[in-house]
Amino acid sequence: MKLFDKMLVSIAGLSVYGIAMIVFSGELSSEYSSDKIISPNVPTQKTSSSENSQIVVSEKVKKSKDVVIYDKEVDEIIEAYFKNIRNNPDKLEEENRLINETENISDFKGTPEEEAFKAEVKNNIKTPQKQYSQYVVTEGDSLWRISQKYNVPIYTIISANPEKEKEMIQPGETLNIPSQTGIYYSVKKGDSLSLIAKKYKININEIKEKNNLINSDIVYNQKLFLPEAKPLVEFKVVSKNRFLWPIIGKITSGYGMRKHPLNNSMQFHTGIDIAANIGSPIRATAEGIVVYCGDGGTYGNMVILRHKDGYMSIYAHASSLLVKKNQFVKQGQLIARVGATGIVTGPHLHFEVKKFNSGINPVKALNEKITTKVAINT
Repeated sequence: MKLFDKMLVSIAGLSVYGIAMIVFSGELSSEYSSDKIISPNVPTQKTSSSENSQIVVSEKVKKSKDVVIYDKEVDEIIEAYFKNIRNNPDKLEEENRLINETENISDFKGTPEEEAFKAEVKNNIKTPQKQYSQYVVTEGDSLWRISQKYNVPIYTIISANPEKEKEMIQPGETLNIPSQTGIYYSVKKGDSLSLIAKKYKININEIKEKNNLINSDIVYNQKLFLPEAKPLVEFKVVSKNRFLWPIIGKITSGYGMRKHPLNNSMQFHTGIDIAANIGSPIRATAEGIVVYCGDGGTYGNMVILRHKDGYMSIYAHASSLLVKKNQFVKQGQLIARVGATGIVTGPHLHFEVKKFNSGINPVKALNEKITTKVAINT
């Protein structure tokens, strides 16, 4: 009997342990069925082997332990953002310029002979004239406002301050402001003064006069001011995905109606939840402007980006945020890291896509193909 009693006690102990494991695992994770695999486009940035795994998309959710997320917080933040835009139209002007800028994919390098020739060309340049004034940026300034103040186009100011092509100006910075409309041009391989004049449809003598040139000799990488010229960009047409996947992982809750885990009522899930370890990188699905970066209530640490064509993307429950409001970010740029902030049952990324503030299925958006132009000569 003693042996039999010991066996009963052992079995009872295992049962209690098993029940405990079931209860606690139910609080930390969810059960899902997966029947479809999608190989997403992976950002060009270098990633670890674990990040290159395929995404498992759950189309039929068996059971969800995730607390239902409402998008009231996001709607309020987006509405406040557009209210600010309506009150500051110049802010929208500058943001649109940044978002719609194309990437520079050309890289010209001079030969040793070209570099050696620079010494000879120096004899062609007389004492340069100061062709611009300097302006210290103050609070509330934008390139649009400064261009209006000095009566020169934004592209003229950017050509004199190329580092501002992809970032917002900040108070305290000093900008070079050209005295007239035109652009600063860097001489490319194979250029001649006559070809530049023809390309930009300006008189060669005007270029020589404005740049104090004695003759028509120029050298690779020499900076010239082209009076009254506008930027010229040549494009090639390519097909690509509009958006990149922000993270690689298992989709544990899809977009659309799902059963509330607490009261069993049907609720609408406004995005997709992608499971990942705390600290995993979250990347910008497309280039854009940081509209919001901070506490999102039930969303936890959250980033909202505005993209071209009316699109916005939301990244919630992050452990850390790596961007700041009004910052321009490139597609695939690291913007945050996965966490479990806000109302969650475990670490994951809640990802949403909106168009003109109306929610759309993120998986559908991520698979959308677009034809776009890419600059090849800037």
